[in-house]
Amino acid sequence: MMESVVKIRRIHINNIKNVKSGEILSSFYNTNQFEMSSEVIGIYGQNGLGKTALINALYILKCVMGCDMDKDSFNEDIYPLINSESKVATLSFDFVIQKETKQFDAYYEFKIEKKDKTIQIFDEKLSYKGVLPEKISKVTIIETSRDQDLAFLPKTRYEELISKNKQYKTDLIVSRKMAEKEIESFIFRKESLDIFTEGFDNENFTTVILALHYFAKMKLFVITNHHHSVIHVNMLLPLAFRYQKDETLSVGDFPIRFGENKLDKDEYALFKGIINQMSLLIHTIIPDMYLDLKEYGKVILENGQTGISVELMSKRNGISIPIKYESDGIKKIISILSALIAMYNSESICVAVDELDAGIFEYLLGEMLKVIKDSGKGQLIFTSHNLRPLEVLDKTSIYFTTTNPMNRYIQFSNIKNNNNLRDVYLRTIDLGGQKECVYQETSSYDISRAFRLAGKFYE
Repeated sequence: MMESVVKIRRIHINNIKNVKSGEILSSFYNTNQFEMSSEVIGIYGQNGLGKTALINALYILKCVMGCDMDKDSFNEDIYPLINSESKVATLSFDFVIQKETKQFDAYYEFKIEKKDKTIQIFDEKLSYKGVLPEKISKVTIIETSRDQDLAFLPKTRYEELISKNKQYKTDLIVSRKMAEKEIESFIFRKESLDIFTEGFDNENFTTVILALHYFAKMKLFVITNHHHSVIHVNMLLPLAFRYQKDETLSVGDFPIRFGENKLDKDEYALFKGIINQMSLLIHTIIPDMYLDLKEYGKVILENGQTGISVELMSKRNGISIPIKYESDGIKKIISILSALIAMYNSESICVAVDELDAGIFEYLLGEMLKVIKDSGKGQLIFTSHNLRPLEVLDKTSIYFTTTNPMNRYIQFSNIKNNNNLRDVYLRTIDLGGQKECVYQETSSYDISRAFRLAGKFYE
């Protein structure tokens, strides 16, 4: 059976970090024609004005809609992300879903709340409308509310489900309670999915629910600053990967130590496959560089089984060195390369990367983004300080952060085709001219004076 293709059309966030309200629209948001072509969205702006918050929002979406997180780590990661002036954050996402000849627009929103030093997920709402082959008005599939007595609304849909199987009533109550306890989505947790898949007569409902869950779990990659930090301190090289061999699909993060890695048979086969996949591309990005595995032989693992000890190496001109001695920029590229390969080749893969430019030569960054934009299939959402992409991407691909927390993301207006967006951005920082201010002004005199005052501590 054909897999559903899912793409993000809109992201709207409220009260995530310093973003009280902000919205990003896909380039195909206002069209009903679902194009398989790649889309690249770059977020630019001053430090501390909301670039990372957007990537954080996608990380929250992946965890909630994919039900793919450890409760304790999720709580620890997400609790600080809610705006310090508020206890509740709202996240809203629009998607386009295509399966065989059908196409839907789907809408998912939910709230997260700081409560008793933990996170609560509540007020979920999942809706959809049909686009092709027939138009269907927007319909609410499932909605939850703290005030309602029923496990979910609309009431008619709930009663229709219960009438089909009386046991669903108890099962739904249990699933709702467990979702609260485990900090999970009620809609997308496994026990609820089983009920909805079995109980709903409307095939469109289950198509939308399962497509979104699978997208978040298996096709959405979110690379946060935590991913980068373990590279910078030479702790680990976390490989964000998607690798398929025969009928087996593997997705996730493969943490590789800088040095020897003791792997069991299956881990070794997966690791070797990922490295072979990336080696086909890495030498075109880093000239004459290849990836290699140095095998140290068989070892006894902690569980008593026999494993293999290997180390990841870079190879140039026939000379191999441990990967830990390469630059942070090269290690950064390697860590996300498998995910980028998947995104380039599959229309349903979305990769979101915070600080994509960190340690990467600016011309190379521009070339990679141009190739992805021109001939890829999936979606890439990234933040960056490097301005080279402004010269190679369309103006519709770029959003800028503003100093207005109620309208954090804008696209520049009145940009002509022959304008250099990089020059326009720098000019806007100096002179303004857009509907929102994009730079909180600093004073070179104040900076110089502060340097002098701080220096007195060393006298």
